[in-house]
Order: sequence, then structure tokens, then C-alpha cells
Amino acid sequence: MTEPFRVAICEDNRIYGDWVEETVEIYMKQTNRKCEVVRLHSGVDLVQACEQEQLPEIQLLILDVEMEPMNGIAVKDFLANRTEVKAILFLTGYREYMPDAFGRNVVGFLEKTIQPEKVEHWIDVVWNDWMKKDVIMFGDGKERKKVEKKDIIYISGQKDYTLLHCVGQKNPHWVHQTLQYWEQLLMKDSIVRVHKSYMVNLDHVAQIRSKDILLKDTSALIPIGRTYCKKVKAKYAAYDLKQL
Repeated sequence: MTEPFRVAICEDNRIYGDWVEETVEIYMKQTNRKCEVVRLHSGVDLVQACEQEQLPEIQLLILDVEMEPMNGIAVKDFLANRTEVKAILFLTGYREYMPDAFGRNVVGFLEKTIQPEKVEHWIDVVWNDWMKKDVIMFGDGKERKKVEKKDIIYISGQKDYTLLHCVGQKNPHWVHQTLQYWEQLLMKDSIVRVHKSYMVNLDHVAQIRSKDILLKDTSALIPIGRTYCKKVKAKYAAYDLKQL
């Protein structure tokens, strides 16, 4: 299952934090986009959530600069070597903080004034970047096409080309790329190598048996290669736990 778009708000002023949360939720509803909002009331709360592995993947962190006892700059430095937060938007009432606020994954700055359109702008920037990462662009020999990763059921390989079998498609997409190419491209996704000639999207797996994989909503049975068997079952077990 693809991670949902999450916005985390780390703000020690509850009134302003409530306003930001309401602005985010209203805008996402108006634009028909699903979103989860996570509230954190201090930099210490955020760091502890990371260290205890309780913070889910966050696509946009709206982070207050002026917090005590740990300010937003210190939080940004802590996150520099971690992977939970993909983009940071700083909240500040003082422009003099801005030079120190630049860093890894910082996308912009938001002054503490009631300007919903500024919040909406940065949501759009991060959303559009996030959506691009969930879409694959490829050529099929005739034209450029795109598919969402979640719609790929499985990929089969034939020497120097592959077939992408997708939801709602009677015929697979033909792509002049090897399985090794897709394995490298999708190494952080739920689409995994299960055989020398196949990759499978765990989102579409109904059951993993001793020698093959039964897929949902299709009669296809995908063989499991002997050298892949142990790793595939371990990945599926870990994937299954994430869905609980």
C-alpha cells in the first residue's frame, strides 16, 4: 500500500497550530485530496517520536522556528540524517532566523501571519513533487506513457524487455527495459523481485505459497525462484505487519 500524504505540524502555540491544521484540512478537502495530519507540540516531542520509531513517514513538516527548549533549527539539524521527514516548511515570525533555517529538505518559509494562500501554495509544491514519485514514465516503442506504481500488479521479463501488467489493462505495457532496471528503480517500493523473470507488487498479493504467489483479482500464478524464496517471504511478512 502506498504511504498516504501526511502533513505534520510542530508548533508549541496551540492556537496557531490549530489554525494551520484547519487550513490544511479545508484546502485538502476542497481539492479532493486525501491527507493525514499529525500534531506535535514541541521539538522534543518530534525527536522522541523519531527515536522511538513512532513517527510515520511525513511528506510535509510545518515546523515552528521559535520553540523551547528545542527550536526548529535544532530539529532540522536532527532530521538531516534521518528519513522520516521528506520536506520541511518553516514557520517564523522573525526574518533574521531564515539564514540559519536553510538545510536538507527545507522547501520554504512561512511568516506567522494569517495567509491561507501561502500555506496552500507550499502544500501544492510538495504534493506535486510527491505525486511525481508515485508515477512511472516510460516509452513503449510508440509513445510516452505513465502508470501509477500502485496500479502495477506484476512485471514479467523477457531478456532485454519487460511487460508491465496493470490494473484495468487487458494487455500489458511493453517496455524496452530489463528487470534489473525496474528492481533498481523500485527498490524502496512494495514491488519486489520474486523470480529471475518476475517482480510482484505486494499490494496485489492474495497469498504466498511454497512455490508460487496467488494474486488478487487475477488468475495469474507467479512462480517464486528458489534463491528468492526466503527473502520474499520475509519482505511480505514485514509488509503485512505494516498494514495492521
